[in-house]
Amino acid sequence: MSRNNLFALLPSELELIVECCRVRQGEENNHSIARRLKELDFSTFIAYANRHGVLPLVYYRIKKLDMGINMPYVGSIQNLLNEMKSINLTIAQKNMLMSAELIRIMALFKENDIEALAFKGPTLSLLLYGNVAQRQYGDLDILIRKKDGARAAHLLEAEGYKTFLMMSPEQETVWYENAKEMVYYHSGKKIHIDLQWQFFDNDYPLSFDTDTIWKTARQIDLNGRKIKTFAPELLLIYLCLHGSKHLWERIGWIKDIDVLVRSHPLDWQFIKREMEHSSFERMFLLGLYMTHTLFDTPLPREIREQFLGQKWLRTLENFIIDDWTRHKIMLHNTVAMLQLFPTAQSKLHYLYKVILKPSKNEYRAVDLPEGFRWAYFFIRPFLLAKKYLFH
Repeated sequence: MSRNNLFALLPSELELIVECCRVRQGEENNHSIARRLKELDFSTFIAYANRHGVLPLVYYRIKKLDMGINMPYVGSIQNLLNEMKSINLTIAQKNMLMSAELIRIMALFKENDIEALAFKGPTLSLLLYGNVAQRQYGDLDILIRKKDGARAAHLLEAEGYKTFLMMSPEQETVWYENAKEMVYYHSGKKIHIDLQWQFFDNDYPLSFDTDTIWKTARQIDLNGRKIKTFAPELLLIYLCLHGSKHLWERIGWIKDIDVLVRSHPLDWQFIKREMEHSSFERMFLLGLYMTHTLFDTPLPREIREQFLGQKWLRTLENFIIDDWTRHKIMLHNTVAMLQLFPTAQSKLHYLYKVILKPSKNEYRAVDLPEGFRWAYFFIRPFLLAKKYLFH
């Protein structure tokens, strides 16, 4: 789909948010944005920017508009900036607190011989945008070795963090058999920490080996402290897989890829080798397709040629764009997701996981004794039916 046709599917507020996030600037473009801003509903515009995780980017883009004294819409735009300023300040303050906490937790892990990598959150904001305040994020994502999971969890708990899953020992055993992460929350600091040892559950239809991430890890300077994070090539792969797994719910995730490609010289041959023998090619390709379509991201010709004739890419693009304004039920999302799995077996595996495999909701709802753990597989479809069919 051409970019013009794609924009025709968007409400004017969302269309202009995408335009504000694009690299293209200049006097003509600035005047165009300023004129269109005057015609928009400011509260809707701000709500969309906030929900899609790009409010700081949009705020600074509008702030930099070269508005001459003869432009009649200066006053109205200033009103918009005043409304956005306080929200942006709150985001910046929260981000700085989270950055300080990340440094503290990473130092704590290091002192206890727990190897850890920070990704997304403050490190991604710094790596892509040059500071921790220009990107919206809601939690701290830390990758550890699975063997260190229990020790890392005890350290966080000693620091006042609590898991969202208050499980019995039996439930915890079931959970760790297939889980990829545990999420913690500090009620006083209001900070979430997503402690991960892999990116997909053991029973996910596709798997991603994190060994390459550990072997190629880089360091980034965060407020004078060295923090380990992903190499740019592995970061690009991860961002594409993460966004596609969630069907690109946020424009900010797509913009992250655009900035990464533009700001870092990437070894595309290395990326190609990593993807060639994986089952994630469709997820990876969808991420690059979305950023190229929305932001004209400069991609190698070999990548762009793979877009040609791929009907499933355009189908998912339409679904994603439509979902930004009309949230669909789980059934629709499941059908769309099936197009990202390359084989019939992986599609069936995904359906099993969505419909039957117990999630944290089932563990929260019912505490089954050890001999009845099998019953969680019947509770799952019952709760789904109750949620989507009887409400």
